[in-house]
Amino acid sequence: MNNFAEIVRVGIITGLGVVLMIIALLIANGNSFLTKEMNKKYTNESVRDYCKSNCLGQIIFSLGLILEGIFSKGIFYYLGVGCLFFGTVLMVAASKKLVKRV
Repeated sequence: MNNFAEIVRVGIITGLGVVLMIIALLIANGNSFLTKEMNKKYTNESVRDYCKSNCLGQIIFSLGLILEGIFSKGIFYYLGVGCLFFGTVLMVAASKKLVKRV
């Protein structure tokens, strides 16, 4: 039973990482459905720049989520934790570049 729970946990975390990667690529591609509310609050140019620079942070974050989900110990687990931290820092840094509409 414990083995089945572990497989389900790894599957859910890996699936979440893949979904985050797909969303990051859609936002970087300029999908208007995902950036519609951002365009109301911030300038169009700053939203475009944010989407492209935020894509890297989201991909690194989702890669860290996948690595941490698959490996429960060892070097790849700690690499995943590092990717989670570094991806979060990149996403926060990218959000500071948004310019509000006047």
